[in-house]
Amino acid sequence: KALIWAEKANDDKVLQNQALRKKYQETGGEGMDPEELERAKLLIARDERKKQKKAAKKQKKAAGESQVEERKEKETKEEAEDQQESSEADNSDKKTSQEGSSTEAKDEKDDGGTKGEKDPSNSPNKKGEHDAKSKQNAKSKRDRNKALRARYQETDGKGMSKEDIRRAKQLLERDERKKQKRAALEKQ
Repeated sequence: KALIWAEKANDDKVLQNQALRKKYQETGGEGMDPEELERAKLLIARDERKKQKKAAKKQKKAAGESQVEERKEKETKEEAEDQQESSEADNSDKKTSQEGSSTEAKDEKDDGGTKGEKDPSNSPNKKGEHDAKSKQNAKSKRDRNKALRARYQETDGKGMSKEDIRRAKQLLERDERKKQKRAALEKQ
């Protein structure tokens, strides 16, 4: 069964409808014949429904945008947590590898420089390079963590080192905590 749509109002009909609305709003319906009065009420009711629909749509869009912003903030926080955990894990690895060479580094510092010299790595030019490197480092750590989780989920840890298995489990547990936290926030 095909629906038959009413014809679109031409310019004359649009002008007539506007005149009916205006007349009804000015007089409150007094002095209008019953057909015009009914048509004017229908037109005004339709206009009101359109306004409500537009307002609801606008409100829904605004709510959607705020949810997108909240989601972006959550993702940013998660990335920061990933970076922090990755750097903590890397720092613990670096500490163990540097313990043997720490006395050598101290000897080199004592031999070579004078007191009060600035570290060239803190100069403005080097700092910009350092920021870019740390961002790249953080991205590569996130990528490694993602690959580690995926590999662990695919193989159940077969063929992986004990350290990789431990790290993958730690990452998966953290992801689960984040999911639970998000679910709790969404319920509120």
